[in-house]
Amino acid sequence: MIFVPLCHCLAGFVPNFADEWKSEVYSGGCKRNATLHRGYSSLVNCKSDHFLESYNILLPADPQPLDVGSAQECKSNCLNNCYCTAYAFDNTQCSIWFGDLVFLQQLADFDFTGSTLYVRIAASEFSSSKNSKGIVWGVVASFGVTAVALIGIVLFVIFRRRNRAIKAGKTEERLLKAFGLLDPFLQGNANVDELTRVCKVACWCIQDDITQRPSMGEIVYILQGVLDVNLPPIPRSLEQLSWRPEGVAQVAKEAEALLRWKASLDNQSQALLFSWTTGEAPCNWSGIQCNKAGSVAYVSLTNSGLKGTLESLIITFLSFPNLINLNLSNNSLNGTIPSQIRYLSKLNFLDLSFNSITGSIPQEIGMLRSLTVLELSDNCLSGPIPSFIGNLTKLAILHLGRNQFSGSIPQEVGMLTSLSHLSLSDNNFTGTIPTSIGNLTNLSTLFLDVNKLSGTLPIEMNNMTCLRSFIVFSNRLSGHLPQNICVGGLLIYFATFDNDFTGQMVAVKKFHQSQDGGEIANLKAFRNEIDVLMNIRHRNIVRICGSI
Repeated sequence: MIFVPLCHCLAGFVPNFADEWKSEVYSGGCKRNATLHRGYSSLVNCKSDHFLESYNILLPADPQPLDVGSAQECKSNCLNNCYCTAYAFDNTQCSIWFGDLVFLQQLADFDFTGSTLYVRIAASEFSSSKNSKGIVWGVVASFGVTAVALIGIVLFVIFRRRNRAIKAGKTEERLLKAFGLLDPFLQGNANVDELTRVCKVACWCIQDDITQRPSMGEIVYILQGVLDVNLPPIPRSLEQLSWRPEGVAQVAKEAEALLRWKASLDNQSQALLFSWTTGEAPCNWSGIQCNKAGSVAYVSLTNSGLKGTLESLIITFLSFPNLINLNLSNNSLNGTIPSQIRYLSKLNFLDLSFNSITGSIPQEIGMLRSLTVLELSDNCLSGPIPSFIGNLTKLAILHLGRNQFSGSIPQEVGMLTSLSHLSLSDNNFTGTIPTSIGNLTNLSTLFLDVNKLSGTLPIEMNNMTCLRSFIVFSNRLSGHLPQNICVGGLLIYFATFDNDFTGQMVAVKKFHQSQDGGEIANLKAFRNEIDVLMNIRHRNIVRICGSI
């Protein structure tokens, strides 16, 4: 560990005017310990240089954009140009710098707007900077004088910035007490510098990389004030906590809601969720994933043997503004889908399939406009498909099969133009197939089998040239097939028995009903084959025309 002043230079650099730095005048910037090789002469060996990785940096002024395809290409271009002093690759954009690096700034840990900057240093300086414990930040001047970065990220500064959340005029000591860093029963004045040192060394001691942890001897010197260190990287175990008080409150609110839902499940289900305890943060619980701010974003408890009701999730829904994925499939959940599901405004994946959920689809689901996947198959849901389903224009997958839905298929289904998979199998749908279904030009699978649909296939289905699997058996359909139903030879499966179609048809798979009028033989195997073939691209499909 080395002493780190409030403003300091990167490893491999020293103050350009040391006397001015002693007087806290930093405008002279820093200079290199070892001068870089310059030029393109064969006598110049700049390719042995290395790059020092600096995180969360407000990038220097005057970047030069470079059109490359990867971070490695960006690095190679800078390394091969001896005049290049730094590079950055952010969101496919490569930027390089020549000469002095001015106006760069190290941002606070809770400010995520910075980028990673790779600063060129001579090979002779790389080993010492790589082995130094801690990350040393500063301002780089490659060949001359540069402006100094406005850094100084220490806990004391962070604490002072936080006082916006606490009434103005409170002392640092009261602020430290508010954040639980100082026992209010301790007598005497608090030494803020000592508390800062303790916090920093504590975070260094729990670093994920054990090589970055200080030795006991170094810890003693640090606590005595002989050595000081810069602020360490946030360990993974603490990343879930937000610097903002409201972020911490949100994590606590989510934990409380999940524990309340766990308590509503049966005893066996509670035992399965043994990692859900008050002594552990939600981000470490089984089936839970969080975003960078520590807020719950994914709940995936598929096939977990859970028994309970969805009604108990009402309060839970209110507590998860950042939830984007909810997967409770293959459990034994019952009850209805609560109308409060509308509060999951960011939800894009909802899978409640293979449960025992009853009732109808609540109209509030139409408010979840970010949904891309809605899986409600294999339940006991009933009633019609609500017209507000047309509001979910981002849906790519809609599976409602093997329920007890009734009524006609609404025209609003045709508004779901992003759909690639639509399954309405094994229900009690009546009426005709809506003409608007022809708007689903991206649809690759359409399952309408085992219903009570009548009439003809709409001619608008000629537009559905991406269709690969069309299953419509066990209905009361008749008439001719749309002539473009198999354009391009992409249709893999087309099953139509128990209907009354006429004319030429595609017979990719042929089935016969048993003589006693019973269930189609090998129907389960047929569906399994469909699932497999949906994931296979056939290069040579032969169309066979004839009657079924």
